[in-house]
Amino acid sequence: ASVGVPYYLTKKRRNIFFLKFDESMIDALTLISSSLKAGLPLVEALEVAAKNSPKIFSDQISLCLKEYRFGIPLDKALDHIRIRVPTANCRIAFGSMIIGHELGGRLPDILNRIVATIRERFRVDGRLRTLTAQGRTQGVLLASAPPVIAVLMYFWDENKFALLTNNLAGQVLLGLAIVLEVVGMWAMKRI
Repeated sequence: ASVGVPYYLTKKRRNIFFLKFDESMIDALTLISSSLKAGLPLVEALEVAAKNSPKIFSDQISLCLKEYRFGIPLDKALDHIRIRVPTANCRIAFGSMIIGHELGGRLPDILNRIVATIRERFRVDGRLRTLTAQGRTQGVLLASAPPVIAVLMYFWDENKFALLTNNLAGQVLLGLAIVLEVVGMWAMKRI
């Protein structure tokens, strides 16, 4: 258990980092797109984004630019961001930058479409989180009902509750109820 807690906390921190990075990409990609439309090359557009973006995005772009200055090709340096931040939005955005840098094309328009897609994903994810939160609340209420009823039954009439604990048939039924309760909670968590 003590080994699982740090793993759980680390995983939670990474997920929060990924979420904040994806959120910061919306404005940063818009800034990169505007810089490219103004005629700046991709490297200079990334430098503008590194200076004017939220820290979480700026740090990754700054590291990419340092790698570029040390001789790593820009495509590889951008790919390293995709490796460090393996979210779907990051893979799409930086993958399109890599392809746009290698092959040319209308990278500002592509980045604007990616920004629109990311915004839509956040909208859908928010709606999905709302619906799943309602489902989790209903699941908790359903799962807590049998234990609450058992405690109330114990205090209401101890003799009738003793039928579940003192004879074999009652113990089998009580054990079956506990197993079904655990299976039900597991199934609700999986859904």
